[in-house]
Amino acid sequence: MFHTLLAALFCLMLPALTCADEIVGARVEYWSMGLSGDSSVSSGDFTLPTLSLTDSTDGLGLDSDNPVGGSAWLNLGPFFLFGRYTPIDIAGQGSTTSEITLGGETLTGTIDLDSSLTFNMFDAGLGLNLLNLDDLPIRVQVGLLVEVKLLDGTLEVTGTGTPKGSSATGTTTDTQDFTLPIPMAGGHVKLGLADFLAIDLRGAAIGYSGNHLYDAEARVELSPIPFAGISGGYRIMDLAIDESDVNLNATFDGPFVEAFIRF
Repeated sequence: MFHTLLAALFCLMLPALTCADEIVGARVEYWSMGLSGDSSVSSGDFTLPTLSLTDSTDGLGLDSDNPVGGSAWLNLGPFFLFGRYTPIDIAGQGSTTSEITLGGETLTGTIDLDSSLTFNMFDAGLGLNLLNLDDLPIRVQVGLLVEVKLLDGTLEVTGTGTPKGSSATGTTTDTQDFTLPIPMAGGHVKLGLADFLAIDLRGAAIGYSGNHLYDAEARVELSPIPFAGISGGYRIMDLAIDESDVNLNATFDGPFVEAFIRF
């Protein structure tokens, strides 16, 4: 009985194995990333009212970033494993007239801010191709994705202003770390227009207790040689999290270019 089940499973997987483009692949990605949103902190010695991430006159004044990351995948019949790493490191200068507390010291008046938001984003997941057609004028793949996205980051703020109850200007710094493992589910569609040209759409999302995370992208792949190519597209990631004393509402988006190999 066990051998019969194995044979049946192999027969089901055989069409996907014979028409797969590759077994393993990897990409290097350059993302020209824009930023919008706001953030606040409420952690005893570190309190920050809701401030714009990008406004320099009443906010943190963070700049955009151009992270270089990478991804890899492994095809196993109708299933595939994938992983991705995206480092984000954003800094800037801003100001606020709102009262803030850094390192237990409360600053008032007009406060100059020197801030940074850094986090490493790791993705690991499993996909299943529900549809894999290569006998049409264009090849069609449609599948489901489940993954875990890990955000491991730090918000650091240095404020220069007048300490409460003092007339002298002071400078103080505080940091708040956050680590969030976030399970997500989504799907993907890939259209092979020719042996060397394909369009790939994918996205994943989750929402819980007022928090949410959406991550979606569209790319065009060009592979003039069998085992390598280039691709480009657009990625948008929108998140609203209130965890580890950090409230972060942010949208990261922009075009990207990639180089990839596959075998």
